[in-house]
Amino acid sequence: MGKLDVFVVTYSKERPVYFPGQPVQGQVTVELNDTMKIRGIRLRLKGMARVHWTERKSSGSGGSRTEHFSAEEEYFKTSFLLAGRWNDEPGQDINLPAGRHTFPFSYNLPSQLPSSFVGDCGLVHYDAKCTIEKPWNFNNEAITSFRVQNRLDLNRERKATKPAHLSKSKTLCCWCCASGPISANFSIDRQGYVPGEAIIINAEIENLSNRIIKKSKVFLKEEVEYHATTETKFKMRDVAKLKHGEISQGETHYWNDEQLVVPPLTPSYLKGCIIINITYSVMLDVTPAGPCSDLVLYLSVIIGNIPLQDVVAQPPPIIRPVAYTPPSTAVSRRTKNGSRPPRMSVYIETSC
Repeated sequence: MGKLDVFVVTYSKERPVYFPGQPVQGQVTVELNDTMKIRGIRLRLKGMARVHWTERKSSGSGGSRTEHFSAEEEYFKTSFLLAGRWNDEPGQDINLPAGRHTFPFSYNLPSQLPSSFVGDCGLVHYDAKCTIEKPWNFNNEAITSFRVQNRLDLNRERKATKPAHLSKSKTLCCWCCASGPISANFSIDRQGYVPGEAIIINAEIENLSNRIIKKSKVFLKEEVEYHATTETKFKMRDVAKLKHGEISQGETHYWNDEQLVVPPLTPSYLKGCIIINITYSVMLDVTPAGPCSDLVLYLSVIIGNIPLQDVVAQPPPIIRPVAYTPPSTAVSRRTKNGSRPPRMSVYIETSC
């Protein structure tokens, strides 16, 4: 790095996670082994969201083309001069002597910001970038990210304390003969949770068909909507799951107060972001043997970060810590300058 031994942006917090409206405080550290002539040192803080994906589209005559879909939002962008002068200001360059130099900074975040998020087709990202501008030479840059966590208070969500229930049946077809149905009653104790809490699962699965049921599973699913200018893309992933085994013909199987622990997750809705929306659901998936589709039931849940006050505290579950890897880490470099169907209370399906 020549004259530059150390060039980093650090925060006053060991874990740089902030609520909207809080001050982001830290310092820029520059360590030189010789005098460096500079125009100035500036720091830029920025918050933004971006979505992007590509799709292959038919272009006629058997050909195809790649279409790009994208959108961006900027929540704030502010710059500070830490030393010297701005690039477009008149004046003399300065000589920064050898040694260690620290430049503190502080910035109050706007009061309305979405939580940090990284998904398959988009992200909400916050970072600080410091630039050493040098006359007639390459600039140096150091970039590091920080996280924002917007509050979602479950006590303000009307459905959070209410239990949810769904019943559904399915008749299995076997060539030209229909067997009896498989049916399920599926319920959860309430609809609002924070990470670390357990969703209490109850289910009754009745197998009146002429086949075995291979397994039943319960998933906590995250569904993300990415909104570009002209298109919307849906992405779903499993974030937690439980599994039970076979159910023989004529048997009834029960899930009794099973606990599905909520892992660390971004709060529902991603409030403050227009181009990305996040929802969560609990899904019961009953898998019969043979060539037939599964019996699937969905119940919507809300994931917040301020827990319900009028819910009896659960015993603390055992959860494994999840390490957070920010989208970009502190670096120094040289530069020249599928939606699912609507939920319903009762649904009967008679085809495979």
